[in-house]
Amino acid sequence: KNTSLNLGTSNDLGSLRDLLPVIVSARETMDLVSEPKVQPLVLTAYGLDHPIMRVGDSTGQTQRLWESMPGTYWSHALLKLKPSSRVLLENGNAGKRMEKNVAEPLVVTQPLGRGRVLYLNFDETWRWRFMEDARQYRAFWSNAMRYLAPSGARQVIISTGGDRFDAGSRIDVEVEAYDDDYLPLKAAIFPLAMIDKQTGSRQEIVLQAVAPG
Repeated sequence: KNTSLNLGTSNDLGSLRDLLPVIVSARETMDLVSEPKVQPLVLTAYGLDHPIMRVGDSTGQTQRLWESMPGTYWSHALLKLKPSSRVLLENGNAGKRMEKNVAEPLVVTQPLGRGRVLYLNFDETWRWRFMEDARQYRAFWSNAMRYLAPSGARQVIISTGGDRFDAGSRIDVEVEAYDDDYLPLKAAIFPLAMIDKQTGSRQEIVLQAVAPG
């Protein structure tokens, strides 16, 4: 048996659609089966070092905890991501894909003016309450509230995808930078200083701007 969820195309929803970091399908068809299959949660490299997803004391523990978290049985079909969006969690079900065979996003963030937007593409975080006395469930939502309602908006956010690296290994550094009006900074390069806390030695690197999209 099939049932359909109509998201609507009314102009009344226009403002809400503009806030979302994704473009959702206008119509979603759900198959009702007697034994639905769980869809695994996959933490992205960007999500691993993101303040919302830090449910452990280290990136290693955070990775292990997310791998053990209960998955979801439903997620809404998405058409595409908006240019300024960042995916923190993906759908591990190979049958759930977006355009160009891209994994379906489940948790997505986006800066918007002086604020931030968090989009969850599923409605089953309540399942996490049964893990370790709801410790990860509380950590996730506490992190989310602090991220969405900070005491002061940050103009620079640096992500490395981890907090510990092997000597000689590659480290991918990503910077989100905004001007005084909290609009994406329009600059071709972004200088960044790396400082050794033990020796105080300093190394400067220059990051190249990446076109949105």
